[in-house]
Amino acid sequence: MATVVIPAPPPAVPPLDADPKASSVSSALRRAGSTTSSVADWAHDSGAPADWSGDAAEAASHARTSFAAELDVVVAVVAHVAAACERYEAAISGLDSQRETLIDERAALADRQNDFARRAASYEEDEEAALVSEANTLQGDIDAYVGRVESWQTSLTRAEDTLIAAFQSVDSPAEADQFAAAQSQGVQAVMDRLVDSGTLPEEVRGMDATQLREYLVDHPDVARTLMEQSPMPGATGPEGLLAGLVQPAFTTPGGAGELHEQRRDDARALFEGLSPADASLLATLFPSTVGGLSGVPFEYRADANAVGVVVALDDERANLDDLQDRHDHNQEDGDLFGLNNDDLEGDIGDAEDRIALYESILDNDRQIILFDPSGDGAIAELHGDIGADTQNVGVSVPGTTTDMSSFQGVANKSDAFVADSDGDLAMISWMGGDLPDDIVQDAPFANYAHDLGPSLADFSHDVRQEINHSAAAPNDAQTTYLGHSYGGAVVGRAELSGLDADRVLHVESAGMGHDIQSPDDLPDSQDGVDRYSMTAPGDIIGDIQGTQVGDNIGHGADPDEFEGTIRLDTGNKADGTPNIGVESHSDVFLRQSDAYFNMLEVLNGGTVTTYREPEYEDPPLYPHPGWTPEQTGWKTPGDRIDIE
Repeated sequence: MATVVIPAPPPAVPPLDADPKASSVSSALRRAGSTTSSVADWAHDSGAPADWSGDAAEAASHARTSFAAELDVVVAVVAHVAAACERYEAAISGLDSQRETLIDERAALADRQNDFARRAASYEEDEEAALVSEANTLQGDIDAYVGRVESWQTSLTRAEDTLIAAFQSVDSPAEADQFAAAQSQGVQAVMDRLVDSGTLPEEVRGMDATQLREYLVDHPDVARTLMEQSPMPGATGPEGLLAGLVQPAFTTPGGAGELHEQRRDDARALFEGLSPADASLLATLFPSTVGGLSGVPFEYRADANAVGVVVALDDERANLDDLQDRHDHNQEDGDLFGLNNDDLEGDIGDAEDRIALYESILDNDRQIILFDPSGDGAIAELHGDIGADTQNVGVSVPGTTTDMSSFQGVANKSDAFVADSDGDLAMISWMGGDLPDDIVQDAPFANYAHDLGPSLADFSHDVRQEINHSAAAPNDAQTTYLGHSYGGAVVGRAELSGLDADRVLHVESAGMGHDIQSPDDLPDSQDGVDRYSMTAPGDIIGDIQGTQVGDNIGHGADPDEFEGTIRLDTGNKADGTPNIGVESHSDVFLRQSDAYFNMLEVLNGGTVTTYREPEYEDPPLYPHPGWTPEQTGWKTPGDRIDIE
């Protein structure tokens, strides 16, 4: 007869004896690194004083060059250690969550063990077989729990050892120099490999990133070759690390989202662990990989995308030549009525606009942090800087008919906001993909927002990371996502995917996003978001706000009536006339208008004016058919509200 063996109680989960200061250490290191990087930039850009000459000037220039090189080492080492602290902090956060799960699991197992021990202390013979089977199952569950605890302890030890190793690798000046030199040699080795293989011409060997970019502008064929390059899997040094970031991998226990966040952090650590010169060169050598890679600092994404712009400019110039040849042929093709004479005017105009945009980007070193010229295009531009003085970051999402040929108009609006904000505000113009081409045929459909919303949400985490790594006081800078027209529906769908925003502003918006009718439809991550909206009287978009039919028509709730949203005044234009009617859909962006100032205040966290009811003229005694009243002013003054 079998004997019932009572399993031992499950052991307690060990305490989490982790250093809670890792977060404060990494923040302090980031601030120190940002300051040191600014000084290094100054040293790189400055030569001898203007009134110095001869040996003294040469000596001063040499001293600054040496000083800048030493500071580059400091910046790379500080970033390396700060990234290690952040990875440790992330690991500890995950382990703490796992520990809570294990504690709950142990409590449940302990209850089962106590109950089983009580019943197994005295039982009838016919109960023995069932008790033996139950004991085996319970013992198996306890053993599995013990295995998970041991795995948890191993992960904790690994996290601690990794952090210690990061500090030890640079804990002396000689080791710090060796670390920086090894990273730099790895990037130079990539350049040598590409030249040796014939991918790049011999004349670029030894060029830095700035020299290489200047060369590529004059040699778009070489830029095209670089756009076709990918980092080699299995390579050593920075190239191998970059290759690992874009290779398929098994998801972690936390799923694909956790893996993506880890890769975002790893990409940041890779580029911040290089000197600025080496990071810029690595981005330039692998532009297709780096240009849109989450986690890469924005300045290096811009370096990579500059290569893509060179190629796009070359392609667009060829396209324009072809269009003009076809247009000229149409003028002389024997068509007596000239029916096709103007067929290509629109295409030619669009090509000319794209060329003007690309030339402006290259001539003015604009910060393009996302770029794909295919189709209608995808592009994002940073206006201003995200740095120590940044208090607010705004992201502007445009609407229907916006494409690469009309993006300059979106950029101009963001430039205006930055110019009127005394250096406290940085803006990003974000056109992450295809938007509706036609107000009637395309704009009512939600599929564009369905596609772009998750992309914007993912990009918002890049923005938050950039703030945390670039600002003097991480997490202090506030973010605002402004959605204009169809862009409002995109922002709404981004909220559904966990948009990382402090404020959301709907401007003449199509809606809160398909399937979003109340705050209850949004995830918990959006509970702390402050929402604002503005729709001018007479803007025809007001006629469709709040309309939704089926799975793909309409854009959710009316933003002006959405629970918790503060409706803002659109007021008057700069000349004092009401900003109303069809034209108000775009005229709300006119500088010096009430609507513009209200947007500016939301973006900067200032003081806004709430919605004012329009006032209309009295009807005539005998109104003629079709008579509509003309707005003469505003009934109510609106309230002044401080944005917290």
